Amino acid sequence: MVQQSRIENTIINSLFFKEDYTRKVLPFIKEEYFGNRVEQLLFGEVFKFVEKYNNLPTKNAIEIELNSRRDINEEELQHIKDYIVAIEDSDTDTQWLLETTEKFCKDRAVHNAVLEGIKYLITKIRNKRLRQYHIFYQRHWLYHLISQLVTIT
Repeated sequence: MVQQSRIENTIINSLFFKEDYTRKVLPFIKEEYFGNRVEQLLFGEVFKFVEKYNNLPTKNAIEIELNSRRDINEEELQHIKDYIVAIEDSDTDTQWLLETTEKFCKDRAVHNAVLEGIKYLITKIRNKRLRQYHIFYQRHWLYHLISQLVTIT
């Protein structure tokens, strides 16, 4: 898995090396803001590590934590290891990084809210169709029952 230059990569890389940045942004970033499972897993472990030890994680510590989880298959684990190997410190401007991370969080929050709204509407439409089908079926069944009773009498 080759990492591309994306804000998600920059955010995760910075969480390992930039303490001031990490302390400012960690309360606002959510696991579901990341687009793929590898990034979600990495972020989740970094978050837990910082919350528990009040310190930045090492790549080794996060790899060990992820390696001990039972909900990660071998393929995902290999992708995670490849991702961790590629994590490195960069000379990214902290102010730019903070502003870009804030924009990322806002954009992802809106994106996720829109998706949740769409899911809600789809569910509502499906339920309405099921109710309509159920009513149709009940009417059809009642009509069938009445026609049978009429035939018998």
